[in-house]
Formats: sequence, C-alpha cells, structure tokens
Amino acid sequence: MSATDDLSATDGMAPATSPPRAMRPGSDPYDPLADSRIGSEATVRTLANPAALGLAGFSLANLLLNLINAGFLGETAIPAVLPLALFCGGIAQLMAAIGEYQRGNTFGTTAFGSYGAFWLALWAFFAFRQSEFATATAANHALAMFLLCWAIWTVLVWVASFRTSLVLNLLFLDLIGVFAFQAAGLGFDNTSLVRIGGYLGILLSVIGFYAALEVVVNETFGRPLIPNRLLTPGPAR
Repeated sequence: MSATDDLSATDGMAPATSPPRAMRPGSDPYDPLADSRIGSEATVRTLANPAALGLAGFSLANLLLNLINAGFLGETAIPAVLPLALFCGGIAQLMAAIGEYQRGNTFGTTAFGSYGAFWLALWAFFAFRQSEFATATAANHALAMFLLCWAIWTVLVWVASFRTSLVLNLLFLDLIGVFAFQAAGLGFDNTSLVRIGGYLGILLSVIGFYAALEVVVNETFGRPLIPNRLLTPGPAR
C-alpha cells in the first residue's frame, strides 16, 4: 500500500476507494465527523486544530516525568516536572479541550479535558500534599491508587479511540501500560515495575510527539504528508 493510500483516510470521511484529496486547513484527523458537524468550508477555515497543542503539552510533561521513573534522572529532578505538569500537561490540554469543544468533537474534549485535569491533580499532589503523608511508603501507596483509577479510565478512552486514528489508539494503549505498571510498582514497592512504566512512558511521549507533528505539518502544508490512518473510515455515531 502506498503512503498516499494510507493518508487518504485522514481527510474527513473519504472512503478507501476515493482518490486522495488534500486535507483542508481545519480538518481534524482525530475527529472524522468534524467537518460534517462544523458545516461550511468558510467556518472550517476559521477554526484552528487544537489537537497539536494538547498532544505536545501532554508529551512534554510526560517525557520528563518518565525519564525520572525510568531511572535516567534522579528524584531531585521532580521540581523541574512541576511547571511542565501545570502549564503543559494541565493548562495547555485544557485549552485544547476548549478548542475541541468549539469544533464539536466529543472525544477530543473528553480526552484533553480529563488528562489536563490529571496533570493538574498530579501537580497539586507533588506540590502540596505529598509531604502530608506520614511516610514515603504511604504516599507511594496513595499515588498507586490514584494511578490505578486513571488506568481504569484510560481503558474506557482506549475503547472509544477505535473510532479515531491508529496513532491515537496506540497512544492510549501505551498509556494503559504506563498507569498499570507504575501503579503496581508503587503499590508493591517494586522499583523494576516503576522503571518498566517509565520506559513505556518515554515511548508514549514519542507517539504523542509524532501525533502532534502530524497535525502541525499536515495542516500547515495543507496536504497529508505524515501518515495517520483512521481506523473506521465510514460514518458513525
């Protein structure tokens, strides 16, 4: 299959047998129904795609945190994570969620909004609450339950992502592993499991950066240069 055939699905709801078309500025590869919801061509062109901002913000904060979890950086680097968690992981993703809401994208609004809240909660935990636990072990066990709750939520988001794109589906599948291994590692005081979660987290940021790059490049050049196949090219609700 040629790269052009692989890319044809990123433009709205084009069937697999349709000739490839240039992606319109404003088309959202993470919401195949975006064009039909928004309406006219003129309206589509006025709305920027917020997905790149949300994906980049998530990936930046996630990368530094998981370099620590994987053992490449010491825990003394956690203060450097906090600003990224607040501004990139939290605020930037909430901005992306608002943008997706304006585009009528339920999946994008829910995903960016929920994980923006996750990063704000994680920032608040490390900045204000971690020191209130009697021991470091107690804090780790509480954090393990926090991550386990997010692993459960991520399974649900992953199921919904089968209606989006292959890259996004792989991103959420990887994120399930990150949450699961780190929750298990912190809950059972197993450093090896935490490190495996850290390695998966680094891979997660690579996928996230690819997804963000795909949106920026394809929309800037006005044609699908970087592949990201939609998983279900037909209309669905």
